[in-house]
Amino acid sequence: MNNQGYNPVHPQDCNIVKAMNAIGDKWKLLILREAFYGVRRFADISEDVGISPNILSQRLKELVEDGVLAKVPYQEAGQRRRYEYHLTAQGRDLSTVLVALMQWGEAYFGDPQNPPLRLIHRDTGETVEAALVTANGEKVENLREIEMRFWPERT
Repeated sequence: MNNQGYNPVHPQDCNIVKAMNAIGDKWKLLILREAFYGVRRFADISEDVGISPNILSQRLKELVEDGVLAKVPYQEAGQRRRYEYHLTAQGRDLSTVLVALMQWGEAYFGDPQNPPLRLIHRDTGETVEAALVTANGEKVENLREIEMRFWPERT
């Protein structure tokens, strides 16, 4: 423990590490981006992302094994059965993470005034952003408002 009373979480217990193991490679993030765009078929993902088929196959397999994508069969008339990759509930829950990464990338590496993509609420037309909020929906404006507590409580 350091002099600030901070007792770090061991990496094997850290949920950030676990999440990054599941989705933390460039190819997986690009595959997920495509899935959020509604792209579900292998050939379309491969073409849009510019990924080789063998790497795409491996990453899709891992995302399915981790429960982020579901492999769903389809068959067009006269063709063999193929598969689409649909976001699961677990995968859809990553939307906040991907939006936050997109916002961060725009702010620090892109042109915030002219981003390549804008997220707009269908009904209101307002820009959609990721934000830290309390359980009651209050936006957290400053990280100093957040206190970290280990659970269960540690001594």
